[in-house]
Amino acid sequence: MTGIHQPLMQGKTGFITAMRSAPIAAARKAKERACMIDAKIRLMAVEPQKGAATAEYAMVLVAACGFAAVLFAVIKSDIVKNLVLALIKGAMELKKG
Repeated sequence: MTGIHQPLMQGKTGFITAMRSAPIAAARKAKERACMIDAKIRLMAVEPQKGAATAEYAMVLVAACGFAAVLFAVIKSDIVKNLVLALIKGAMELKKG
């Protein structure tokens, strides 16, 4: 090249070279920032959800076991036994009559 641009293009510190590489450097930095933001969002959103889901399943399991124990105690009681027997006897009498 000849003219006024020649001394500026010889070294990498020239103004024109810097201006040409500025959009590339800015794009690279923007891409790095976007990747970091994406990684932070994924870490914040995914990891606590895994633990929360496990804790929720554990709480549901404990509640289901407690409900099963109460239901078992109710079914084994004399009142429920008599109620079920009366229901069965009533159904048998309806079938006969």
